[in-house]
Amino acid sequence: EGGVFGTERLLRQDVRTVRAVGAVGNALFYGKRGPMNFIGPRFFIPGPSAFTCALVASGMPTGRFSFEGFLTTNNKNRKIHLEEIQDDTRTLIFYEAPHKLLRTLNDMLEFLGDRKIVFARELTKKFEEFYRTTISEAIKYYEQTPPKGEFVLIVSGADRESVRKKHRGELPSAEELLREYADGGLGGKELVKKVAAELEMPNREVYDIFLNMKKSNLI
Repeated sequence: EGGVFGTERLLRQDVRTVRAVGAVGNALFYGKRGPMNFIGPRFFIPGPSAFTCALVASGMPTGRFSFEGFLTTNNKNRKIHLEEIQDDTRTLIFYEAPHKLLRTLNDMLEFLGDRKIVFARELTKKFEEFYRTTISEAIKYYEQTPPKGEFVLIVSGADRESVRKKHRGELPSAEELLREYADGGLGGKELVKKVAAELEMPNREVYDIFLNMKKSNLI
């Protein structure tokens, strides 16, 4: 007999089991009495998946997304997680329980900013609900209306231009790099091309800075 795997594996994150199955030809089937081994072909069949259903119906960009699952209950690690993804421009997807929702939203507001967010719950059921708002407005709403049921949270990604400006501000200026590389022997097109690539700036913009520096004898 063969084994069957579904998309719930994404949440369980038990990738070692899946790798083992692929390596030795065994499959695990979760029955009422626990895991049972089967020898034979492996079939990977997509099953019910709340986050894909929520993403498609959310109206958020679906071209690129990141499934983050449940955030940890450890305060320090949860904040580290959010800090690590704050510059991710993809649509972000989370699962959250009702009793932890407000804490999660407040942390999101602190680390991700006041972004668009969609709350999805009771998917495919009679009382299916989608709530589209911003993180700050959601905090106000759920402070007055206690959340019920588990949620899928669809959060807009970071703004690309804001991320570029942020990282550009952490880098040396074009003038500093032009002077540094010119002192190292680079010149002309190679100098402009190298600085433009490093700062993710248009070549023409760097070239104009280069010409102005030459006219002022700064390079």
